[in-house]
Amino acid sequence: MKKSSFGRFFRRVVILCFMALCVVPGVADNITTSPVDCNSATLNTATGPATLNAQWQANEIDIDWYSDNVKITNDPNAATTCTYDEVFTLPTPPTKTGYNFAGWRVMNVPRGYTRLEYIESSGTQYIDTGLAYNASKAIVLNITAQSDVTPSANTIAVGYGGSQGQWFGLASGGKWTIGSGGVSTISAANETRNIEIAWSGGTQSLKIGGNQIGSRSVTNTTATLNFFGRSNAGTFTGRIYSAKLMVDGVLRNNFIPARNSSNVVGMYDTVSKSFFTNSGSGTFGAGPDL
Repeated sequence: MKKSSFGRFFRRVVILCFMALCVVPGVADNITTSPVDCNSATLNTATGPATLNAQWQANEIDIDWYSDNVKITNDPNAATTCTYDEVFTLPTPPTKTGYNFAGWRVMNVPRGYTRLEYIESSGTQYIDTGLAYNASKAIVLNITAQSDVTPSANTIAVGYGGSQGQWFGLASGGKWTIGSGGVSTISAANETRNIEIAWSGGTQSLKIGGNQIGSRSVTNTTATLNFFGRSNAGTFTGRIYSAKLMVDGVLRNNFIPARNSSNVVGMYDTVSKSFFTNSGSGTFGAGPDL
């Protein structure tokens, strides 16, 4: 039986809506660029009011599967793409003599890098983030760190250089502190801590495990923020498991401990797609592979 013109129209509307790009005859296509002409052809009204509703199309994500660093290419069950918020299928579990398959892990570092549980400094290695402090910006560092030993002198876990005292670390007696004030009552030796350090409007504040520890005044500096030290020298004997830097509410860096294909240990930044290596002497120690 011949389909009516209404049936063809209805089918077209349903298909377009299914693609999350509903375009109904008589209404303008999705508006994506500025400036926009204000007329009845664009807004479907000459007198108003006009209502504009945000339209969305799900992202499609490519998927690669590997087993023992060999890419899996011949498994018909393995999804090679997925649409955000929808399901996808896993490959057939691979086999390895002497091992039981334990599942798949999403790797946050690209091919050629191995994710590590942590990187460790012996006291002379450090990471230079390249970020200087300015009181007009709000900087927040979330970091997970651990000291190997109770220090007998100040050791700097993270900090800016110079005499500003804009550092965070361990004071004598093994207490977390910022600068020369705000000493915590938490013993630091061999304890892993989730730490938040914020610099904003000339004030540095410290939270450990969500608890406010202290704050102090700081000044602008052209020195850059270092992990494991300050003043372009490593001083912190310990481990860093992860670190995120926010500037004015935007994620600037998401640092992940990693080792590259040349066995150099450092921190891979998933935002800039850059590998930050040791700016000091010696080499970082590497935690277990993940």
